[in-house]
Amino acid sequence: MNNDQYEDLLNQYRRGCVFCAPHSSLVWGRTENFGVCFDVAPLAAGHLIIHSAEHYGCAGELPAEHFRELESARTAVKSRIREVWGAVSLYEHGRAGHCLSDGPEHRLCHHFHLHCIPGDSRKVSEELLQRFERVPLLNYSDIPDTYADHGNYLYLETDDGEKNYLVVGEEIERHLLRTLISTHAGYPERANWREHADRSLLKEGMAALGEPPFSLRADTVMSTATEGDH
Repeated sequence: MNNDQYEDLLNQYRRGCVFCAPHSSLVWGRTENFGVCFDVAPLAAGHLIIHSAEHYGCAGELPAEHFRELESARTAVKSRIREVWGAVSLYEHGRAGHCLSDGPEHRLCHHFHLHCIPGDSRKVSEELLQRFERVPLLNYSDIPDTYADHGNYLYLETDDGEKNYLVVGEEIERHLLRTLISTHAGYPERANWREHADRSLLKEGMAALGEPPFSLRADTVMSTATEGDH
């Protein structure tokens, strides 16, 4: 991928609904109802995104029957990132400060998408707890019920498995979690993905992660779908 190709990819990412038809060069894995792709403007090498194939605004809106499949994808992604980088954090803007359109040239994202990034986020978690009410989650699949009870949220999962559902009852900064994570990691400029994008980080992550585990490979999804048709 040369600089011109990367710039074209960024332009597509800025304008389109990137999860409806993600660029083939960014796709790392798939399941029946979810995709796993590289973030085109990663906060760190190995930055992956698990997203819904269909239009669901956040994890709280996903059908309950999809969570077993989603948990399998989360486990596979977390395991691979830990294997390569030693630690992993996950975050989602659950209908709070998420992707919004700035006009016809910018995207409006209707897909649930969970960011998975190498590194721990304990300090970010501590900062968020000073501002937002935390609802502890025992299981990731508890999000829909918690969303029904508490509404909009930020979700942050630290490397030790602490699952933070942070209730958001106000207008907040767009991409707040991305900003805090990049700032605490020492790269505050990476928070603005429209202006700062590093091709070398994307290439490094692709090379380090290699092929996805078998459960996330496209041929596995196709085989499963074919078996189900008989």
